[in-house]
Amino acid sequence: MVRRFGAIVVNASLGCREQVNITTGTDSVPYLISDEIFATKALITERCRQILKRTPDGCSIDEAGAEFLFSLFLHHDEWAEKSKGGVSELSTQTTIHGTRCFVIRSQSGAEIDISFPHAVRLRSAQVLSGFLTELWEQDRNLAQDLLDSALEQPAVVVFLPALHSAAQLDERGIERLKRALSSGRVEVGAYRSLAFGGITNHLVGASLKDLLLLIADQLDGFDVALEILCMRLFSDRSAHRAHEPKVLEAGRELLQRVTFGKNINKRVNRQLADVVKASLTTPDSFRIAAELAARLKHAVAMYETRWVGNDSLLKALLVSQPVVVLEALFAGEEKDERVAVSMFYRTHGRRGDLADSISCEALIAWCEGDRERRYSLATSIITFACHPEASGPQIWSEQAKTLLANAPDPKRVLTVLIGRFRPMRWSGSRAALIEANAQLLNSLELEVSLASYSS
Repeated sequence: MVRRFGAIVVNASLGCREQVNITTGTDSVPYLISDEIFATKALITERCRQILKRTPDGCSIDEAGAEFLFSLFLHHDEWAEKSKGGVSELSTQTTIHGTRCFVIRSQSGAEIDISFPHAVRLRSAQVLSGFLTELWEQDRNLAQDLLDSALEQPAVVVFLPALHSAAQLDERGIERLKRALSSGRVEVGAYRSLAFGGITNHLVGASLKDLLLLIADQLDGFDVALEILCMRLFSDRSAHRAHEPKVLEAGRELLQRVTFGKNINKRVNRQLADVVKASLTTPDSFRIAAELAARLKHAVAMYETRWVGNDSLLKALLVSQPVVVLEALFAGEEKDERVAVSMFYRTHGRRGDLADSISCEALIAWCEGDRERRYSLATSIITFACHPEASGPQIWSEQAKTLLANAPDPKRVLTVLIGRFRPMRWSGSRAALIEANAQLLNSLELEVSLASYSS
C-alpha cells in the first residue's frame, strides 16, 4: 500500500512499516522555529540578520531573539558539542574577516562562535516533522512505528526529541525519549526542543516528572530540564490551567538539586524564580525553601557565588516562604548575619529592594520569633522611606512604621533608622539626602517620643 503526503511517500504493507523513503522539493515544507512558521529559509535568515543588526558586539541577545535562536540552533549539527557545559547567554561579535556572527557564552565564561546559515541549511528534522504532522492525523499507529524505528537509525535518532513536536507526546513517546537518552546516542542538549511548541502541554504530570528528572541526572542536563519545566508552567498559566501536582513535585525535586557557582546565568536564575513561585507556596514546602536559601547563603560566604545575579531567586523565595527563608538567611553567629544583611544591600545597589517583597505581617511574624534581635535586623534591611508621589515629600514606608509600632524597644529601632539616614551610595548632593531623611522625624506618627529618645 502506498501513502502519499505532499512530496513525501511512505511504502507500507498491510499497515505495517516496511520502509520509508523521503523526498522533498527545495522549499516545500514550512519551518517551525520557536512557535513561529516561516515559509522559506530566506525568511529565517532575514530574522537572524535582524537580531544581529540590533545587537552590538559583546551584548546579550534580547529575550525574544534568544528564544528564536535557541530553537534554531537545535538544528545545528554541532549544537550539542558547542553547548556542552551549559549556555549562559547568546551574544554577537565581529570576526577577523569583518563579518558578524553569534556567540555562545558558556557557564564558565568561555565563548565559541556558531553559524546561523549552517543551522538554516539543516532541514532533515524539519522535513520529517512536516511529514509526521500530517501522518499523525492520518494514521497514528504508523507514525508511532516510524518514531520507534528512529531508535535504530543513528542518522535519525539524534533528531528524535525534535521530531516529537510533530506528534502528540504520550506515554509511548516518553518511554521512547527515555530509551534514547539512556542509550547515550542522543545528547541531552537535543531535549531542549521539548521546551518549545507546547510539546509537553497535555502530558500527564507523572510522566513529565519522570522524564525531567532523568534529563536532570545527565551531565549538563539540569538547565535543559529546568527550561522544559518552566515552559510547561508558562503554558499552564497562559491557558488558565491548574498546575498538576506531579509537575509541581518535579519543580521541588529540581530545586533540591540546584548548585551555585561563580558564573551566574541570569536566565536560569529567572527560571528558578518561576519554579519557586509555582511549587513552594504550600505549607509543606517550607523545608525546601529554607534549605535552598541556606545553600545560597553558604555559597556566598565561601565565595563560590555572589548575591548579585541571584536576586530573582531570592525575591521569589522571600515572597513564597518569607518567615522560614529569613530564618535560614539570618541563622548563625554575628558574622553570618552580616553576610545576610549584605545580600539585601548588594543585590540591587540599595537596601530594601528585596525586603520590599516581604509583607508587613510576615516581617513581624519573623521578628516575634526573637524580639530582642530581629526587630533591629529587620530595620537594617527594609526600605525605610518612599515617595508616594514623584514630586511629593518623602514619607515613612509601611514596613518602617510597622516595625516601630510593634518593636519591644521602639527607640532601638529608631536608632537603627537614624543611623541609615547617611547613605553609603548616592547620586547628587549627599547633604540634601541626609536633610530629606531627617525631615522624616517631623512626621513620626507613632508613640515614640523624640524627647524621651534624646534623653
